[in-house]
Amino acid sequence: MNLLYLSRTGSNMSGEYSGLQARIKKHNAKALYILCAAHFLNLIGSCAAESCLQATEFFMLLNELYFFFSSSTARWDILKQTLSESENGDGEARNNLLPKKLSATRWSAGADATRALYSCYDSYQNALQNLVDDPNQPPVTKVQATGLRAAISKLETGILLEVWNKLLPKFDSVSKTLQKQSTDVSLVTKLYDSLILYVSSLRTDETFEEIEQNAKDLTKCNIYKLEVNRIRIRKQAFDDSKEIETNFDEKQNMKINTFYVILNNLSSERIRRQIAYERVSNTFGFMGSLCHLSDNQISIEAANLWQRYQSELDRDFAEECIQFKYFLKALKEENKE
Repeated sequence: MNLLYLSRTGSNMSGEYSGLQARIKKHNAKALYILCAAHFLNLIGSCAAESCLQATEFFMLLNELYFFFSSSTARWDILKQTLSESENGDGEARNNLLPKKLSATRWSAGADATRALYSCYDSYQNALQNLVDDPNQPPVTKVQATGLRAAISKLETGILLEVWNKLLPKFDSVSKTLQKQSTDVSLVTKLYDSLILYVSSLRTDETFEEIEQNAKDLTKCNIYKLEVNRIRIRKQAFDDSKEIETNFDEKQNMKINTFYVILNNLSSERIRRQIAYERVSNTFGFMGSLCHLSDNQISIEAANLWQRYQSELDRDFAEECIQFKYFLKALKEENKE
C-alpha cells in the first residue's frame, strides 16, 4: 500500500510515536500526515477559548445559560415566550435564537450560542428578570436567575460578546467551506491565511475602543467589575531598592490580558498547526491548478515531486502533467460548446 499522505482526525491517529501515523510511516517513511481541516480549525478555536480566565468564564456562562433554561420546560417556555414577543425589523420571531449547548468538536456551536445571546440580549435579561419576579418560582431558581442576570450584565461579558461575535461567524463560515468536497489543500491554506489577516486587523487600540463602546451600549454598564486601580508592594529582600509594582487598570487589563491574548493565541496556534498543510500544499498544490500554470512551471513543480517520490512516479511524470493540462483545457472547451 503506497500512501503519499494521510488525513485523519483523533489523537489515537496522530500519535507521532505509537499512533496510526507512526505505524503507517513504518511501511512508508514518505507518507505525510495532516489533520482534517475542519477539526484542525476547531482545535485552534478551543485553544483560544481556553487561552485566558475571562474567555473560559465566558463560554462557561453560555453553557450555564443553556442548562439553566433547558433543564426546565417551564423556564424554557418562559424564554421562548419572551423571545417571541421581541421581533426583529422584518417581523420574524426569534425562537431560532434559543440558547445552544457548546460542543468541544463543533466550532459552529460556539458561534450559534454567542449569536443567540448577542442578538437577543435584552430578551435574555428580561426572561431572567421575569423568573426573579415570579412569586411561583422556587428560591433556588430565583437565586440562579439573579446570578446569571448579573453575570451577563457585566461590561466584561459585553466586551467578550462583541469580540466573539466578530470572530466566531468568520471561523464558522470558513469551517463550513472546509467541509465541502470541492475544497482542496491549496484552498485550505488560503482560507487559514485569510482568517489570520482578519484577526490581525482587529488587534488595534481603535478596535478595542469600538468594542468597549458597543459593549457599554449593549449592557448599559459603563464600569468594570474592579474599577479601582490596585497597587501592590512587592515583598523585598534586604538589598532590594524599594519599588512599587504598578498594575494595569481594569480597562488595560481587559485589553492586554484578554482581548490581545485571544487574538494572539488564534494567530500562534494557526502558525504552529498549519505547517503540515503548507508542506502538503507546497508538494501537491500545483496539481489543482494545472490550467493556470505555464508548461515550464508545471515541469519544475512536477520534477520536484518526482524527486521526492521516484519509486512511486514514472520518470516522464512532468510530461504527463503537461499533457493532462491540455486535456483539461480541451474538456472545458467542449463543455462550452
